[in-house]
Amino acid sequence: MENNRTNGAYALGVVSLVSAIQIALIKCYTSTDFEVHRNWMAITHQLPLSKWYFEETSEWTLDYPPFFAYFEKLLSVFAKGFGLAEILRISKEPIFNDSVLIFQRFSVIFTHLIYALSCYILCFRKHGHWAQMPKGLRRRARIALFAVLVANIGFFIVDSVHFQYNGLLTTFVILSTTYASENKFLKAAIAFCALLNFKHIYVYYAPAFVGYYLLHYFGLRFGSSPTEIMRKGLLLAVMMSIPFLLSFGPFFLAGGFDGIKQIIARLFPLQRGLTHAYWAPNFWALYNFADLLLYKLSCLAGYKLAAPTYTSGLVQEYNHVVLPSIGPNASLLLTAISLGVLLALSCKRRPTDFSIFMTVSAYSFFLFGYHVHEKAIILITIPLTIAAFTNPIYLSPWFLLNTVSITSLLPLLFTSYEIPIKYAAGLGFYCLSLVCMKYVYSVRLGRIISPSTVYYFAGLVMLELYNTLLHKVVFGDRLSFLPLMLISVYNSCGVLFSYAQLLWRELGEDYGLWWTRHKLHALEKVALDNPPRPLDSLDAVQYVGGLDISTCKQSPQLAVVTLSIFSYPELKEIDVFDNVQIITEPYVCDYLGIRECRPLVDLVKQVCRDYPNLTPQVLLVDGNGEFHSRGCGLASLVGSQTGIPTVGIAKNLNVSWLAAKGASNGQIDNAHKLVTEVSQAITGDGYQAFRFFDAEVMNIVRAGGSKIPVFVSSGGGISLEMATKLVLHCSRGRVVEPIRFADLRSRELVRNLYEEE
Repeated sequence: MENNRTNGAYALGVVSLVSAIQIALIKCYTSTDFEVHRNWMAITHQLPLSKWYFEETSEWTLDYPPFFAYFEKLLSVFAKGFGLAEILRISKEPIFNDSVLIFQRFSVIFTHLIYALSCYILCFRKHGHWAQMPKGLRRRARIALFAVLVANIGFFIVDSVHFQYNGLLTTFVILSTTYASENKFLKAAIAFCALLNFKHIYVYYAPAFVGYYLLHYFGLRFGSSPTEIMRKGLLLAVMMSIPFLLSFGPFFLAGGFDGIKQIIARLFPLQRGLTHAYWAPNFWALYNFADLLLYKLSCLAGYKLAAPTYTSGLVQEYNHVVLPSIGPNASLLLTAISLGVLLALSCKRRPTDFSIFMTVSAYSFFLFGYHVHEKAIILITIPLTIAAFTNPIYLSPWFLLNTVSITSLLPLLFTSYEIPIKYAAGLGFYCLSLVCMKYVYSVRLGRIISPSTVYYFAGLVMLELYNTLLHKVVFGDRLSFLPLMLISVYNSCGVLFSYAQLLWRELGEDYGLWWTRHKLHALEKVALDNPPRPLDSLDAVQYVGGLDISTCKQSPQLAVVTLSIFSYPELKEIDVFDNVQIITEPYVCDYLGIRECRPLVDLVKQVCRDYPNLTPQVLLVDGNGEFHSRGCGLASLVGSQTGIPTVGIAKNLNVSWLAAKGASNGQIDNAHKLVTEVSQAITGDGYQAFRFFDAEVMNIVRAGGSKIPVFVSSGGGISLEMATKLVLHCSRGRVVEPIRFADLRSRELVRNLYEEE
């Protein structure tokens, strides 16, 4: 009960702040969409239902599905009730005054409250989204996700200023996602079908529903019987038909098939070009740009070609000049091909979350769809936001796309009054996203935002400065489309890269193992060719470092890396350093280095850079060194990349080394027996060489009075004999003190950060 009160108070605070900002901006720039929706209110108020989709006095004819028309009818009832009958006239000329402005602004504010309520249900109710998260993260993730969803910059720009009702429509997206995560498939389907009857662009999500329902509702993954599939299919069809009957039924009763055909004609006009007036940041923006460059080069070469018209800033059909022209059929074909990714998601070993199905489906339509609006990027960012705050592997693609969505929508606000407002809002939402990521996962932002992404963001800033300040200084009123084109093309690169990142995060574990192995083989070759400088004597050792990494049981992508520094030979604890990491690489047997090497090396380099006086002369690593199937275990990789001699200390016999030498199952069994015999032959603390296939790269060590041995091998820069002596000296039990301390510390931090509520 206390949590419910706290959640409610927090949500009320966020919603109040967002609403206050919306109210403060009532007098901002107004787009033609004010007249569009005013005219739709007038049509639904003045005319019988059978004529709504035939009315064309104004150029802004009704072209949304019937549920949205009913919504406009409801708004007209409120407008009349507030004494605003004068704004409900059907007129060829626009009608705009303070009454129109205030009524429509507040209609957005109130519908945004409905959207906020759906976000509250998603974030603060118990359902499947949160079950996959560690307990210690759930509350922080709920709080952060609510803030990022409700304060989304897309709704601020497109709804609160430019003027649309995307927040209201996204309510159904949120509800569908919530119901699907609770396995309430029929409710999710009804919510989605209702959404389609509000705005048909949300068909972007339809393939996601098909793929996800085949797996989880019909149970194809689990081999449901044909009878059960038919029963479920019939029930689903009945439930899905309800919104369509409620939506189109009254129009059929009022106007028959002619009325339905007229609605369809309004919903799917074909007299439009491949791209919108302001190109959406997708594949076709790059295609247009490539065609324009080829046109310019052809003109320089002396060819006489007709000038392209896609840079006019008008909505129109057009042909490409050099490259093949793209029509609706070609666009649809590419979209269908790209949707094949959903099939790959369906075949994965690890089930894919519904929000990722929705994200991938929306990406396909956004990137390759015909006449896509820039505002449609919201259809990708919302489900990906949900995924990022329930699984950390999606943070990097989400943050890149989130930033691109900000800059791609900023050109919608272009008057001098709105310029400082839009930049303040964009920067504010950018900072909110950073703070929320840090708050939830406790990870340094540099672990999420790569240097290449930072450079890309710098380019976005430069483009915005050029668009706002420099273009008119250089060109005056000429080439007015140039800055918009550059922004679209540059943002297209970011959208495509975020898409590639997402696919790699989601599919790499199942379909990218060859690349994982290839990368590690390359790192191992470098490590073998570049070992650390050799240690001449243990007398040169002042500090010994112990490295270990602990991961969260429920979410193994979340890890804590710890480096403990001990004096030598006194073996006193000097200092300890930690890093919270998000590890996106999969766990692959015998390829542990690709998953753990970078986090370990990053921490060592950070400590050596920030505290050079504490640089250890030897690193003790929980893993193998030369005793590895390819002669280069985790300790060898760490040693090569840090330049510090390393010792690998493994708790289990690495049978992959034996298998790589061609050992049979019988020989591997004999090896285990040999280990037992040797460890029993050692009296007290001591060691014996593991002689197998006439190779001596590992010693069996009993230390600290323990009867259970560890397996010591050099990771490079130190001889096996010297490494073994060091291990024996540093042991107070089976595990050497620096590693034991690092292990306990990292486990404690994982518990505190992620596993305890």
